[in-house]
Amino acid sequence: MHAVGVLTFALASLGLCRSAQPLDAKTNPKFFVPELIHRVLVTNADLLKDSTSFQPSDQSETPVAKARAFALAQYSLGDQEVMVTNAYTTESTGITHVYLRQVVEGQEVANADMNVNVDAQGTFLSYGSAFLEMGPDWQSQYGLNQALADDQIGPTQAVSVILEALDMEPLNEFVGVVTPHGPNAFMMSAVPGSLKDTTEVFRAMLINDQGKLEPVWQVTLRTAHDWVVGHVSRSAGTLVAMMSWKSKAAYSVYGMGQFDPQLSDRKVVQGASDRVASPYGWHGNHRNQVFFNTRGNNVIAFNDTYTDDWT
Repeated sequence: MHAVGVLTFALASLGLCRSAQPLDAKTNPKFFVPELIHRVLVTNADLLKDSTSFQPSDQSETPVAKARAFALAQYSLGDQEVMVTNAYTTESTGITHVYLRQVVEGQEVANADMNVNVDAQGTFLSYGSAFLEMGPDWQSQYGLNQALADDQIGPTQAVSVILEALDMEPLNEFVGVVTPHGPNAFMMSAVPGSLKDTTEVFRAMLINDQGKLEPVWQVTLRTAHDWVVGHVSRSAGTLVAMMSWKSKAAYSVYGMGQFDPQLSDRKVVQGASDRVASPYGWHGNHRNQVFFNTRGNNVIAFNDTYTDDWT
């Protein structure tokens, strides 16, 4: 039978695990992100009306190449100013979903993402975007005339800001050396509270609430209880955004009392398990280990790739 279906059912039905609790801005003011008022969602009809002038130079291009070329044309971007972060094709529909990120001055804009949906015939069906259009006076428009000067704080100070915001133990003399990984990325070892041997810190841009570009340090920190991404201004040393991936954690399960996957439907739940039965959470165990995949205190769940008949 399908391992994910039955094992997930067992976890939910027997109360043997605990889901992540929401930790968004409504329940925890530590986490906040800029509101991007320029975001757009364009459906097929709008796309045909507003973008008929765009035609890929080569109709034999792949959907990924077409989507990337579309973004370049739509936002007046150079070839190095768009990167593909992910792409996949849904087999049942033939639609390819392409995910892109804007790059400014060689640095990723952390919250400037775009997704483009292309059908099997190469037709653009829809797109959603938080990209910024880069006109001739873009540096002044987005407030980067002075902001691209040398960093006023380094990666170590940025990590300290994140730890303080999370009320965690501060850095100490035992913290490891900051190791460069390319022109913009650094790895820091022995960060207090981190489950990882190294903590990633890299230069990025962030679109703020005013629609301006803020040069930031992006810090990714995994702890025993959370997975946090924070952004610290490289000029002012202030925290400008911080989000918790844990706050978005949800699980598609067969609920309590549903014993036959063929007669039941899954539902997406958050925080629906038994805290007494799972004192270490859905992804932890008594050895103080925390996992970031479908492995928990009593199960390893995975897709059954050999059959689809529930046997």
